Amino acid sequence: MILTKQYINSHRTDKGGITKAQVEALGLKWTPPAGWVKRLIGTEISDQQARKFEEGKLIKVKTTTTKANKASSLFVSSIKDLSDDKFKKVMAAMNEELERRVKNGVS
Repeated sequence: MILTKQYINSHRTDKGGITKAQVEALGLKWTPPAGWVKRLIGTEISDQQARKFEEGKLIKVKTTTTKANKASSLFVSSIKDLSDDKFKKVMAAMNEELERRVKNGVS
């Protein structure tokens, strides 16, 4: 089948996006380069690729939680019940640490 803009748009997710599985079904790597849809219009794909592209909109990729995300969640849950004074002290200490890290080139 020949790819058209209408075909690609008719198989977008409910939120209007394209999934990783769909991009890979068309032979591209995730994340696709800017303008990828325009470049693919008019190219031929196999029936198998078309089927994978159509089914791909239903495939949700589970994202993994990073250590930073877990640390952020723990931090937020630990400060949400602090009094205003204690919260201000925590934020002041964080700002001092951030300034120290920036000054020392620590990321």
